[in-house]
Amino acid sequence: MGESINHIQLVEELVHWIARTYLNGDKGYLLIDHPESDVFSKPPKINGYVPDAFTSSAPHNRTIIGEAKTTRDVERPHSEEQIKAFLRYCSVHENAVFVFAVPWLMTRYAKILLKRLQKETNTSMVTAIVLEGLPG
Repeated sequence: MGESINHIQLVEELVHWIARTYLNGDKGYLLIDHPESDVFSKPPKINGYVPDAFTSSAPHNRTIIGEAKTTRDVERPHSEEQIKAFLRYCSVHENAVFVFAVPWLMTRYAKILLKRLQKETNTSMVTAIVLEGLPG
């Protein structure tokens, strides 16, 4: 399935933020699910789902999973199952982070959703971040 322009832009913002915040600006650590990525540069399936960005070789042995959702996709049951799968993966990896990129108008909803899903999956110890001020 082809990705929408909005989704691609969110993924690019997500990747830029992760690189700047955790990787000293080096995107080379990241596997990215992007139309321009070759098969060897795409993330692996994690608990049945492919994230938009992934690294397990970040500095300080940090695992990072990044997921972007458009306004239309963030409220779908499939998205909730995907996020739960990523939170569970993070919960068994020390120093892991889940980063969620949504359009600015969905930020509040995304924060509430993450808290609920962390409670449901007993993954409250996972660092989960919702990016602020993204287009959409």
